Amino acid sequence: QQQQQQQQDATASFLQQQRGRRATLKQRAVARKINTTSAEASGIIKVSKKKMSDYADDKISAHSAIILDEVGWVSDKFKEKQTINFESKDTKGTRKLMDSLYAANSADNRASSLAVIHNSNPFGSDHMSWLDRGMPAVLVINADDDAYPNYHKSTDSIEGNVDMNYGAKVSRVVMGGLMRAAEFRAA
Repeated sequence: QQQQQQQQDATASFLQQQRGRRATLKQRAVARKINTTSAEASGIIKVSKKKMSDYADDKISAHSAIILDEVGWVSDKFKEKQTINFESKDTKGTRKLMDSLYAANSADNRASSLAVIHNSNPFGSDHMSWLDRGMPAVLVINADDDAYPNYHKSTDSIEGNVDMNYGAKVSRVVMGGLMRAAEFRAA
């Protein structure tokens, strides 16, 4: 309980500092147990490597991230078997986070589960600031994301680009993975 209170106090202190610095709403998306955000993560958390070493290496740390990017579009290459990519380094913490996501896909999507691929060479997205600090983070992104024709264009809209069935499957993966990673138990 004392550790939980310290985490709450640290989060409250952090949020107060960020409000004072006119941080965007996206930058305030910090949770105690598992942090999920599609926000720009650069600079959100200032935690030293020494502090992160306080957490056991064989479980998901008190702060982890599941980052979502481009998760509604399905490439023609993957129309037959919809696929999702889990991008992260292969460390114990990130493997446990990915295992939680994978288990959710199998259990919650059942027969219509997504094919899962893994890129163990993460680069240039919102999860990198977490990984660079030794914190578990996984980028959940559609397979073949480089082929998305509307990336950062005015044509990047829900209409005509997002497959709602695929989006629902990804949502089940992320929410189920989040609950498993947080070791949530129904009452």
